[in-house]
Formats: sequence, C-alpha cells, structure tokens
Amino acid sequence: MKKGILGALVVVGMGLVLTLSPAYATVFIDFGDGGAISHDDVIISGGYATGTDIPITTMIVSGTPSDDGTYKASALLNFNTSTGKINITGAVNVGAVSIFGTTLSPLLTGTITSSTLTPISSVEYSLIASGPDTKNQPLLNALGIPLDVQWNYFGFNTDIQFGSDTGTSFTATSTDITNSSVPEPATMLLLGSGLMGMGVLARRRFIKK
Repeated sequence: MKKGILGALVVVGMGLVLTLSPAYATVFIDFGDGGAISHDDVIISGGYATGTDIPITTMIVSGTPSDDGTYKASALLNFNTSTGKINITGAVNVGAVSIFGTTLSPLLTGTITSSTLTPISSVEYSLIASGPDTKNQPLLNALGIPLDVQWNYFGFNTDIQFGSDTGTSFTATSTDITNSSVPEPATMLLLGSGLMGMGVLARRRFIKK
C-alpha cells in the first residue's frame, strides 16, 4: 500500500471522528391510545384495513437528553394498508409547549411497507404493520432531539373488534405505534476509528519494510 494512501486513511478517519456530533442513546417514541376506544373507526375489506380518526391520547418518550416521560396527546391516527399511508395529526403537550401536527405537517407521517391482518376470532383481528416515517420537526425540537437523527422503521400494532355495524365496521380497542432512532454518530465514530487504526497499522508495516 502506498504511503499517500496510508496517510489518507488516517486523515479521513480523523475527520470522521472530529466532525461528529456527540453520540446519543437510542430514542424511543411511542404513540398510544391509553385505553379502549368506543366508536367505530376501522373498515376491513379485501384483506386490507382502513382506520379513520382513531384517538391517540399518550406519547411516551425515552432516551432523550432530558425530556423522557409520558405526555398527553389529543391527536388522531389515520391509516390505510391498501395505499400504504399512515399519519398522526393533532396536538401533544411537551411541558408548557403544545405541538400541533396538521395534515401538511403531521406529528408522524409514514409509508406502510409491510402489514399483516390476522383473525383472532370470528369478531376480532390483530393488525401489525411497519414502514419508514418522518417526525414533526417542532416536536423533535421540543424534545431536544437533533433533526438529523435517523430512525428505524416504525412498528404499528392494533387490536380491532366488530363495531355496532357487523360486516365491515370495527372498533380499534388498542393502538400502539413505536419508533426507535438509529445512533448514527456512534456508528460513524467506530468507522472513523477503524479507518484510523487501519491506516496507522499499515503505515507501521510500510515503515518497517
């Protein structure tokens, strides 16, 4: 390996290490309903499920620098496994700040890339779905989460039962949408350190020759 390449490895590794923001813990954001829901809000047809204005009443957060906790939400979940769309609009209170998610800028908006609708009994189904999503920027700011944090796919789990109109109309009896971040700076730190180590080790071998 040429001396110039060895030096480049060290420089690149040092650059990755020195320019990184501080590593952070994995952040978890969990939207939920906090209990049973009493109105019809899910339509099942042809193996697909469509949920309309399902209440979201809580947001549980962990792994932030200082804002872990359970927050009160007054929001609505809408999803369609046929079109692959999901979003949460409404408000969530973070301390004294109320964050509003509109149809143009939801608290969470995502694409359902995988979903499974499983019958549990003749009157009950379980819906599990996942996919990539985007968070509301004011919400991340209020929680002290950097905007460049990368996120794993969200996980969506809800139980649904026959509503008052049997056939296609159901009621969501529990809803849970969980998402975790990817601690990218820590990963890049390992990559940068590895490049530096490779360069230094190879340089020593070159000098010995």
